[in-house]
Amino acid sequence: MSNHRNTSEQLRELLIFSGSDHFMTNGHQIINSNRSHAGPARKDATWALDDAVVQKILRTTFPKVEIDVAQRERAGKWVRIIHLYFRSAMSFGDVAAEMGVKPKFVRNVLQKINYVRKGLSTQGKPRLGKATGTDLGDQ
Repeated sequence: MSNHRNTSEQLRELLIFSGSDHFMTNGHQIINSNRSHAGPARKDATWALDDAVVQKILRTTFPKVEIDVAQRERAGKWVRIIHLYFRSAMSFGDVAAEMGVKPKFVRNVLQKINYVRKGLSTQGKPRLGKATGTDLGDQ
């Protein structure tokens, strides 16, 4: 049952459901995995496929990740969001549902990620220190 368009036909052939069954005619449909609502791949997500770039963004944002538990937890959430949103092409609403957080939280983290990629602080202001002026996402 590889293609969701052929699934109902295959179920009928296996005599599991017929096309006239109440289950099949009242709005139930068989869909492929949880990527059924995923949109197209992000246009500017090539940076997210490069582990070195993702690591550089995380190290810039969370410099004390090895010794600070709070930074480690936040960095973990960022990695999860990067994976689900950019690499798996899930919507921010689906990412929020998967992580058990509010969509506003995911949107805010995505905005912060984009700021850091542009060499800014997480508030969108010029970064003070080593990473000033570097575009982390285009390397």
